[in-house]
Amino acid sequence: MNIQPCIAAALATLLIAGCSRKADQQYKDRETCFLLYDRLPGRYIMEYGRSECERRLPPCSTFKVPLALMAFEESILSPERKFPWDGKPGFLAEWNRNQTANDWMAHSVVWVSRILSSELGPEKMNRYVEEFSFGDVDRGADHTRAWLVSPGSAEPALRINAFEQVIFTDRLWSLDLPVSQAAMINTQNLLVRQQSNGYWLRGKTGSGFYDLARKKRLGWFVGRLNGRGQDLIVVTRFSDRSAGAGRPYGGREAFSMTIDFLKSRGLW
Repeated sequence: MNIQPCIAAALATLLIAGCSRKADQQYKDRETCFLLYDRLPGRYIMEYGRSECERRLPPCSTFKVPLALMAFEESILSPERKFPWDGKPGFLAEWNRNQTANDWMAHSVVWVSRILSSELGPEKMNRYVEEFSFGDVDRGADHTRAWLVSPGSAEPALRINAFEQVIFTDRLWSLDLPVSQAAMINTQNLLVRQQSNGYWLRGKTGSGFYDLARKKRLGWFVGRLNGRGQDLIVVTRFSDRSAGAGRPYGGREAFSMTIDFLKSRGLW
């Protein structure tokens, strides 16, 4: 009997348990989900916070990824298109200027998303969401902000769970979504790429709030990690258990958490 696979499986189990205990301690102030999906055999190699991962919440700016696919497919977005700023100050200084497609994705510019969603219209947007299996959208939701609705609100919204994000992202990188290959490749190229330890990470953050004071956060990071013979989908999401001041936006925090998780597994 070859016991090496058994030993490897046991070591993997111990490593996951160690990562989980560390996360329990480090992130005790928030509800946390972390998924690591290996695309090559097609299986999850880490699931932390499964019940939280199964809960559907608004995708926040991770919705820019399917929105880009829709917009490229409908020829209302191109790498060359310029979006003129209307002069109204936004939450971030980077929003207060003319934007390109790359600027829109890199700086998560909400007003560009609203332009694109308005040009698409609700019927096309809802159809694409269903065809992509990107969560579930209420038919009565405002199509220009359905992805940004507060998680605690009863307002009609688009909602998705972390497992659905994994499936959608895997299909994007497999060129297996019901749009043209050009739309998928153009969307992939918009995603910010970072490199470390022989790995490349491309993905999108998302930030939301449970309260009008913007002190109780929702944060997402969804991306693909590949290199050194591995090809993985990673999804991190958290919700603060209580309000607090002076903290980074949820998306930035989720990205930082992602890097911590990856480092704990020697992947960054």
